[in-house]
Amino acid sequence: MSYLNAQVTYNHLGTWAAPVTLDDAYGENTGSALFSRYMTKLHIAGQYTPAETNSQLLLLIEFSNDPFYGASGLPTNWVPMSVQVAGTTEIDLYTDSGYTSTAGIPIVVPGDKTSTAATAINWAWDGDINANWVRVSAKEVTSDTFGTTNVEVTLLNGG
Repeated sequence: MSYLNAQVTYNHLGTWAAPVTLDDAYGENTGSALFSRYMTKLHIAGQYTPAETNSQLLLLIEFSNDPFYGASGLPTNWVPMSVQVAGTTEIDLYTDSGYTSTAGIPIVVPGDKTSTAATAINWAWDGDINANWVRVSAKEVTSDTFGTTNVEVTLLNGG
């Protein structure tokens, strides 16, 4: 199998037609481990619809270099993505714009933290990867009622 110019896309959390309902903890909406060895680029995209005004979607990207052959065949050791934004606690992601991706800093949608209830926000992020596995988790910062999102993950190699 050749990995030159390979591209694989997954519905990682929900789908465009059937998004997941968010929660206030990453564990409730953590995607399964995606095999990313030999891939060099990561593209995530989705649509976030807050249920309340000024809610925010937080996305946490994690990597694992556990071997791809173990008792379960799946990784157990995860490390949050490192982000090259010194002195911040989050990445402010504005609609359809990206940042080059320090430990466990989430991506925030919308970047200005101003959202309107029931108004969909399309978002996307691109970065480089060098890991055997990748996964994305999502949670929402809100006061009471949770909105929805989907996370589509594309792994690429060769450009």
